[in-house]
Amino acid sequence: CLRNGPFSLSWQQHKEEAVNLVKLAQVLLEVSKKITVGESKLSLQFRAGLHSGPCVGAIAGKHRRFYRLFGDSVNTAARMCQHA
Repeated sequence: CLRNGPFSLSWQQHKEEAVNLVKLAQVLLEVSKKITVGESKLSLQFRAGLHSGPCVGAIAGKHRRFYRLFGDSVNTAARMCQHA
């Protein structure tokens, strides 16, 4: 999610963040092809969906806490990932 509000980024900074996210996704895709799990030779699969827009982040869970993002941008990215 790209930032809004008092920590807003310029259009150029948004563009740079988007390019960096795409580069990260490409590296993760390449690395995931080389990873196998144990002796079973199961491979790690990785998909990425990218979308920019407003979102909210929060820590969720009582026993097993994790950081979660919520918002239409997150849902759009998830749908893009499902259809990749």
